[in-house]
Amino acid sequence: RKLAPSFFCGRECQKASWPRHKLWHEEAKENASRGATDAARSKDEFVATFDERVQTTAQSLQDVFATHGYNAHAQAETSRYMEMQTVGLGLMHLGNLAKAAKTFRKSIKL
Repeated sequence: RKLAPSFFCGRECQKASWPRHKLWHEEAKENASRGATDAARSKDEFVATFDERVQTTAQSLQDVFATHGYNAHAQAETSRYMEMQTVGLGLMHLGNLAKAAKTFRKSIKL
């Protein structure tokens, strides 16, 4: 299974999303080695930890904002974009590809 392409406003945002992207690859590798039964359990674990992942992404963004002095409007727009991207990735992980695609299209329009 492949991850949908992501688009970023800049290098800092791309770097901020790397921990989440790396985690996705680690989980995909684990799921492949465990088989379908364990993959279902992994899906449940993913749902249970999704809010924590969103918070981790938000904290990464706040670090980027603090380092580069983004204004409040840029912070709000970037945070909204990253939140939508994170939700889209979660939907993909859960197998809801149509809704994930719709979420990604909305985030790109920001």
